[in-house]
Amino acid sequence: MLDFFNTYGVRFLYPFSGRWFYGDTLFIVDPWVWVALALGIAFARVRRRRGNPRTDLPARAALAGVVAYIAVMMGSSFAGRWIVRRAAEEEGHTPSGRVLVSPLPLVPTWRMALVEEAGGYRFGSLRWTPLPVVRFDEFRRLNDDDPAVAAAKRLRPFRQFLVWARFPQFEVRRQGGSLVVTASDGRYPGPAGSWATVSAVLPGSPSGAGGPTSE
Repeated sequence: MLDFFNTYGVRFLYPFSGRWFYGDTLFIVDPWVWVALALGIAFARVRRRRGNPRTDLPARAALAGVVAYIAVMMGSSFAGRWIVRRAAEEEGHTPSGRVLVSPLPLVPTWRMALVEEAGGYRFGSLRWTPLPVVRFDEFRRLNDDDPAVAAAKRLRPFRQFLVWARFPQFEVRRQGGSLVVTASDGRYPGPAGSWATVSAVLPGSPSGAGGPTSE
């Protein structure tokens, strides 16, 4: 269940269905959940050493606090998607699909925002101060209409990556006489070569006889 609450996703119905489920509630490793549970264990052990009755009370209190924290974060996620979509429309953008409001580490009041538009994704941020403040930064093209991308998608590492990718986007760059195609996921923006990317080298033209190789 804790895996469900993050943006990575789980497949509850596998192997009968490959559908992914996303809670978009907690960061992948939420430090506040770990701190709360660790304090519950620590205080329970202190009570046991001192001979106090009901040594389970700190652990129960920690669990209750974590449940309340998750509920608040889930509510802010649901409300945040609606707020970000409305802010995008008010700024003249044209949301055409999904909206992601992704939790960030350490600061529960900040969210990364992603709005799916025609041809790509618009990135931004949502901050509860406590009123919501939305700012948009940049638009990144999907680039899935490039012939080199079509060739790379036939590679097994790309096919596997796209099963998992939720907001796939592609970058094509020339390197000497080859084309380098990199696929990434908008959930985890970062430099090419990060853990959430896969790359392929296409010798010459994507339609050439050499065929693509993967990295």
